[in-house]
Amino acid sequence: MVPCYLLWMRAIARRTLREFVDGMAGHCDQQAIRFRTDQQGLTRKDLEAIIGPRNRVADILNRRRGLSVEMIRRLNAQLGISAEVLIRPSVTDDAA
Repeated sequence: MVPCYLLWMRAIARRTLREFVDGMAGHCDQQAIRFRTDQQGLTRKDLEAIIGPRNRVADILNRRRGLSVEMIRRLNAQLGISAEVLIRPSVTDDAA
């Protein structure tokens, strides 16, 4: 398996979220969010309008909390991240 950071760098170079997420094979909806916000030059503060309060944004990006259906809808509509990508189970879900 290719290390995550190499997939990240390759995807950034090509600017394709799909390639990054497909390469991660179900690893992280959070990384898809990080990738898209980095690509669009957004900050965590910008995510508050989509996800909710600052502590909720931090919990989601640090994998302490999952995304709700409403959050997935807003991320899809406002950032263009495929809902299919966001509903994939994360590594922590698989381990449970």
